[in-house]
Amino acid sequence: MYTVNLLEQLPPELIPSISKIVQGNYTVKEYYSKLKECNLSKDYPEWLLKKLFFRGLSPEDILKVRLDGLQAFALDDIVERLSPEQCTEKIAKLFGLDEQNAGTYKALSGRTLEKRLEDYHFEYVKLKRKVNLLEAELDDLDECVDREAVVNLIHEIVPLLISNKGKALSESSENSNLDEIIEGSHKHQVRAKKDVPHKQQRKARTRKVKRVVV
Repeated sequence: MYTVNLLEQLPPELIPSISKIVQGNYTVKEYYSKLKECNLSKDYPEWLLKKLFFRGLSPEDILKVRLDGLQAFALDDIVERLSPEQCTEKIAKLFGLDEQNAGTYKALSGRTLEKRLEDYHFEYVKLKRKVNLLEAELDDLDECVDREAVVNLIHEIVPLLISNKGKALSESSENSNLDEIIEGSHKHQVRAKKDVPHKQQRKARTRKVKRVVV
């Protein structure tokens, strides 16, 4: 059984230009057709042509080959099974569609795909314009704003805010202490007044002096 490493062990003159052919933007059928055209003058054996085919296949199609177990199939069968039509028919069968509905599904899926691609391209253009506008506005702001001046202003404002906040807290504390002193003094006066005996309070009252007229 041949392995992929066998290609690297072959002399370069055996696989010149054909090894440079890759799928790229071609469909699987177009890629295989080009590979066969190049092989007309080389007449490589089936196993080597299959290795070259797998080597140039896109990652997406390579994944399909591995998932569906197509490595053991003949090249023609592999290409046929990888065609978009076959994939669409598989989907149609999964959904239980008949032949007529499957044809309709193919057409609709193709149109839907084209529409989605157009929508994606339109959204991409819109986003690109917005990004360009934002970048231009950012450049204008950089030109208008002196960043060094802004930083210096921040360094000046922050200490003032901290100082004012500390002063406000200090004043609040002093007012609180003053209220406590006044309240304490008032309580002491009231208590002292209550402690004076009733008789002493009467003596302390001012006496009225009667004057005798002669």
